[in-house]
Order: sequence, then structure tokens, then C-alpha cells
Amino acid sequence: MQETKAKGDLSVLGLLCDLAKSRDSNPKLKLMMNGCRPDHKLGMFFHRVARSPFATKLTQENALEVFSRWNYLCNEVRYLQ
Repeated sequence: MQETKAKGDLSVLGLLCDLAKSRDSNPKLKLMMNGCRPDHKLGMFFHRVARSPFATKLTQENALEVFSRWNYLCNEVRYLQ
């Protein structure tokens, strides 16, 4: 987490922990999430979506709640089995 604080984006770390927590309620994930804050402004999570007006519209209409909690817009999550 210290490395992310220094070089990364804590809102993305929080989001990823939130997604992982939905699959496994490991207390470490909750602890890491508590150290993270949502992004300062609402935005698209994937750059390729932001470049496409059609994809942006679809994402805004069908945004997933977990991404919205971290101030991102995304309508797709796929878990590998």
C-alpha cells in the first residue's frame, strides 16, 4: 500500500479491493479499502471507453455500483474462473 501511495492511485486500489471483497470477504481487503478514497471527480475507468461516444453513453446508462462508489464509470466486469 505504501508503494501505491507513493506512485499509484489509491482510488484504483480501493476499487480493486472492493471488487475482490465481493468474491472473498478477506478482512485485509476491507483494511486496505479503509485507507483509500474515491477519485476526486467522476470519470471513465477505461480510456478506450472514454474515446468512444457510443461506449461512453452505454457506460453512463449501465454503470456498475461498485465503480460508482469509487467515482468511476464502468459497466463491465468479468471474473476468470
